[in-house]
Amino acid sequence: MPKPPPETRVRAAAGSDWQALSLLLVGGLMLAIIVNLSKGGARLGLSAAQITFFFSLGGGTLLLGIDRFRAHPPLRGRHLRAYAALGAVSYAVPTTLGAVVAARVDAGFASVLISLSPVLTFALAVLLGMQGMSRRQGAGLLLGLVGTWLLVLPGLTRPGETAVVWMLLGLVIPASLATGNILRTRLVPVETPNRLMVIGVLLAAALYLAPFALSTPLSPAGTGAAAALLAAGALVTAGFNLVLFQLQKVAGPVRLSQVGYVAAAFGILVAAVAFGERPRPSLLAAVAFIVAGIRLVNAARPSGARTREAAGE
Repeated sequence: MPKPPPETRVRAAAGSDWQALSLLLVGGLMLAIIVNLSKGGARLGLSAAQITFFFSLGGGTLLLGIDRFRAHPPLRGRHLRAYAALGAVSYAVPTTLGAVVAARVDAGFASVLISLSPVLTFALAVLLGMQGMSRRQGAGLLLGLVGTWLLVLPGLTRPGETAVVWMLLGLVIPASLATGNILRTRLVPVETPNRLMVIGVLLAAALYLAPFALSTPLSPAGTGAAAALLAAGALVTAGFNLVLFQLQKVAGPVRLSQVGYVAAAFGILVAAVAFGERPRPSLLAAVAFIVAGIRLVNAARPSGARTREAAGE
């Protein structure tokens, strides 16, 4: 079968780049909204486990309901392994921790933590032999570490404040997200529709969280507001995970992880509007270092190189 002409392949590559960029922006905004909804849920008296449980259960059920429950996730062994691993590592753990941390520190800080996942994803990809590393990318990793230090430094310089514990615990969030990015590439069968995979992952996460969420009674205060917030969170969670799986297919794990950077930028803005948080200078400096690190780690190839690759040269 003859290859399509080089011009066609170049246009297809450019279209894929635009699709990836669009998914990146939408996914980052959705993730920032989830973080801030989690903070709002904590203010209404919901526990972190309850917030994440209802987000995941509602999101999975919503996607099931689209087909009137006629289509369901495959239950073969490799699918079950993917649901179990991703439900825990890429959703239940980071989202629950995000809700816990956001309730105790600024929501903007929690969003910036997520922006570390691109650098950590790249580091894991290099360690696992999935990608090589240049000097420029190594410098990007160092800049990301500087940004991490700037995130936790204000708490470390004020001993006795419990916020530093939550700041350090929050570093588990990007580590978990980065691990999930790698596992999503390794475990998800490419032939399975994104929606069915998302349903399986979200319901697996809900299963993990159910014992913790249901062991605590829901606070009667603000029940109507809490229900509306949980419904919104379920809708955004479903959409975010659909975007995530599609972005994984068109862009790969390292570019996918840049959702964290977009979420950090949007998260600071959403936190400022929703909660009146004013970002401190060290937080803005951390964002600058992390963004610089991401740009180096994921430095775009020259346009000529992309054109030659798309043309098959």
